[in-house]
Amino acid sequence: MSQFFDIRAAYEFGIFGVLAIASIIYKPTSSAWISELAPSNLRGAYTAIAYQCWTIGYIIGPILGGWAIDQSQNIAQNMWLAVAFSTLVGLIVLRILDGNKKS
Repeated sequence: MSQFFDIRAAYEFGIFGVLAIASIIYKPTSSAWISELAPSNLRGAYTAIAYQCWTIGYIIGPILGGWAIDQSQNIAQNMWLAVAFSTLVGLIVLRILDGNKKS
C-alpha cells in the first residue's frame, strides 16, 4: 500500500513540475506578445481576455476531471479524444483567422 502512495506522489509531483515549467515559459512571453500585437489603446482589454481564458480553464478543468473520474473507465479514457478534437478545431480556427488577416 505504501508503494502505491510513493508512485502516486511522484506522479503528482511530476505533473505539477511540468505545469510550473510551462507557466514559467508561457506567461512572460505571452504578455509581451499580446502587448506587441494589440493596439496601444486596447492592450489592457487584450491582456484581460487572454488571461481570462486561462482562468476559465482553471475553473472548468477540475470540474470536468472530477466528472470523468466518476464515470466509467471508457468515458474517462475517451475524454482524451474530446480534448484532441477540440485542440484540432482550435488550430483550424486559428489557421482560418490567420488566412483572413493576411488577405
